Amino acid sequence: MPVQLLEGNVKIMNKTSFDESSNFDDEMLPEYRFDYQKAKPNRFATHSGKKMTVVVLDEDVAQVFTTPESVNKALKALIEVVSRVSLEADDSQDTNRLQEQSEQSQKSYSLDEIRQQYPRAYEPWSVDEDEQLKLHYAQQASVDKLATEFQRQPSAIRSRLKKLGLL
Repeated sequence: MPVQLLEGNVKIMNKTSFDESSNFDDEMLPEYRFDYQKAKPNRFATHSGKKMTVVVLDEDVAQVFTTPESVNKALKALIEVVSRVSLEADDSQDTNRLQEQSEQSQKSYSLDEIRQQYPRAYEPWSVDEDEQLKLHYAQQASVDKLATEFQRQPSAIRSRLKKLGLL
């Protein structure tokens, strides 16, 4: 397919000779302002060859892991630990023992212990309880007072208040 040149472009290009355009000052300016919001990726640039994946971290995690290197280092260490544990637990007895140890180390309480102080802990909320909670909270009752009255943990009261749109 033959290329068609627009007459206007040909005239502009022909008006400026090479010698005239080379008369510009070759000095660099001390500072250049670049608007990065208008920048576009260079489609001709070669990629590093590494596959990159973008992961969005929760805010509290991002405060701990501030660089990609720190995230990668922690995850690689975790992968190593998990692979070691899985190699050590080849037979089912070892696997069961590791699971029990893991559960015991993660769970520093029992439901019975919690229900000694908060008898209604972890029970579902009724519509009537929700209405009572709204009423008491509107009367400026503290979370601790509500926890005592509803026989639930303070964290459960705060969580329910958030779910009801009051916190």
